[in-house]
Amino acid sequence: MHKDSPSGELRAKWVYDTVKDAKGYLAESTRYDDGRAYTSKVVAYDRLYRALRTSVTIPAEEGELQGTYLSATTYKASGLVEGKGYPKAGSHPAATVVYTYEDETLRPVAIDGGQGVKSTTLYSLTGKPSQYELSSSGSKKTWLTNTYEWGTQRLATARVDRQDVAGVDQYSTYGYDESGNVLSVSDVSRSGTDNQCFTYDYLRRLTEAWTQDQKSCATTPSGSVVGGPAAYWNSYTYDQIGNRRTRNPARHQRRQHQGHQAHLHIPRSRSQECTAARHDLRHRHRPHRHRQGRLRVRRNRQHHHPHDWR
Repeated sequence: MHKDSPSGELRAKWVYDTVKDAKGYLAESTRYDDGRAYTSKVVAYDRLYRALRTSVTIPAEEGELQGTYLSATTYKASGLVEGKGYPKAGSHPAATVVYTYEDETLRPVAIDGGQGVKSTTLYSLTGKPSQYELSSSGSKKTWLTNTYEWGTQRLATARVDRQDVAGVDQYSTYGYDESGNVLSVSDVSRSGTDNQCFTYDYLRRLTEAWTQDQKSCATTPSGSVVGGPAAYWNSYTYDQIGNRRTRNPARHQRRQHQGHQAHLHIPRSRSQECTAARHDLRHRHRPHRHRQGRLRVRRNRQHHHPHDWR
């Protein structure tokens, strides 16, 4: 593939048919950046044309990262991945990962890493993951536990516990309307209450998102109700074909709230928003960002709304 025209700068290339007993299958793909070639290859296929060994080659211009990295994959008779081997990279040694599945359901129940990392999974009677147990080389364990609503099987609660640590790192409770829209995510942990609230229009588009320091949500947001450890208040509008027209995040005004700093959010103009965003970037304070399909865990982390139409 060339830039602009067939004689233009080469940007990408694909090669087929060069792997033994794999006619018609991809052998390598290369991406070019200022003439530097970054290549991914399939070194070997099995009889079912599944990749057994692959490599990634980084050009010399990348300094210490340069070189060819070879990975391997094995498969069970069922076709599921049995294990993976990863190459040494920098100070990280080569590693292997082995997967274990239930005989009856073929659900993954355990992952064992060659460096001592281990994860096990339990499932509910309806087949949803109810608990993950994480550990490393016999160290103390961490548990991620989920519960689900009867009938709808929507996620009801999610909590994180660490062995021999009092309290919970996170205990989120999810609230929904009858259409399944997420109305609230209430996180009660040792750090306090962090409740996120959401409203939607008649087309199920997100219109308001804000935080409160109580487990319940007000009908509509206002400066008097916004609070919590990392307070925010965002409003959204849309045009007639569904494109998002505006997002009005608040101007942060600090106030004392239950012994810590919270922020009140005041709607601002587009020009004010752009000016504030540039100021934020200069001071390495990242504004809240939005990604579709993700709920947010906000203890000094980047924020994510449950819906976005960017």
